[in-house]
Amino acid sequence: MPARRQFGNIRRLPSGKYQATFPHPHNPATRVTAPTTYARRSDADQWLRTQQALIETGRWKSPEQLSATTPDPTFDQYAQRYFATCGWTKASARTVRNRYANHIHPHWATRTITTITAPDIEHWITHTLATLSVTNRRHVYAIFVQIMRAAEGDGTITKAPTNLRYLRALVKNLDKKALRYEEITERRALTLDEARLIATTVPDYQRPAFHLMAVTGMRTEEVRGLRFKDLDLKNNVIHIRHVVTGSGKNQDAHMGAKTDAGVRDVHLGTGLAATLRDHVNNHSYAPDDYVFQSKMKPGHPLPDNTLRDSMKRVLDRAGLEHATPHSLRHTAITLALRLPGFNEMDVKRYVGHARGADITMRYTHTDEDTQQKLAQAMSDLFYGSDQHNTKF
Repeated sequence: MPARRQFGNIRRLPSGKYQATFPHPHNPATRVTAPTTYARRSDADQWLRTQQALIETGRWKSPEQLSATTPDPTFDQYAQRYFATCGWTKASARTVRNRYANHIHPHWATRTITTITAPDIEHWITHTLATLSVTNRRHVYAIFVQIMRAAEGDGTITKAPTNLRYLRALVKNLDKKALRYEEITERRALTLDEARLIATTVPDYQRPAFHLMAVTGMRTEEVRGLRFKDLDLKNNVIHIRHVVTGSGKNQDAHMGAKTDAGVRDVHLGTGLAATLRDHVNNHSYAPDDYVFQSKMKPGHPLPDNTLRDSMKRVLDRAGLEHATPHSLRHTAITLALRLPGFNEMDVKRYVGHARGADITMRYTHTDEDTQQKLAQAMSDLFYGSDQHNTKF
């Protein structure tokens, strides 16, 4: 049974929309009502959570204060305040701020945030974002949406025009051809045979890295950040505690992972463990050394573009559709979800995916024994019943 709400109330109106209210912090006899009604209960709940956080941190302003003579902030003023509250990694913060500076700031910086309308956004999409690649366009628009939703959540604006469905569709469908290309390159799950072909054809020193991505769904940055002290091959476990993102001057090595769920222990089936054991036995490194190192710069992590280029050469020679190393993560997830006896939560934990907020995830759990069985099932799938054969 869901936990009883501790802060505020949500009621459904005759119109079918949801209204959120909570007791006024300085006058509990009166209630503060959300400035708008919501089509989804989850949106009303998010507004209450935002108000509660503002109250607890001493940043809450009453409706009277918000409607006082204080001028509404410009988009850039609000964006900078919003960025200051985001707990991004250095690499993520750099990427977001670069996209903001190049594609959002020039158009919206001096615009008062409360005056931005849907037609204004539509014009920006069709005249500015249309010049970007599909992937970049989506990322830029996602940043813009986050800022506008935050402004709605704390009451700076009444309702974010970015919530309109046709604007999201417009961003996605400006270039159908480019959209199809993106789906092939970034979201395509490889077949089992394609994954095996890649893992056995790339250069020898890279093969264990591709085995890891294909069997465990590890992210590229997690594989690149793996150190010898993170390997516990006695117990067939990898401890993911470090990541390496970017390349060249933008390369960043740090503790942690993309999400909290990404910091995890990954169990290894016997076939994959044997592959890693062979790799370790053929090298002599200190505990803090990277497991997969650059051929050109020994001691440095394997560059991201090296993995991409190696995979591209294999696919091109075989006449297969283009894909990226991240496609191997999609492949592992797709194959794991097809295995009998495991639920979605088992797979999410196995690959370090952020736990979903849906009811299935909330009440579904997994344990170490299940994770070991899933790891062995994935290893069996890739290596076959002969687990002593470390080649696909």
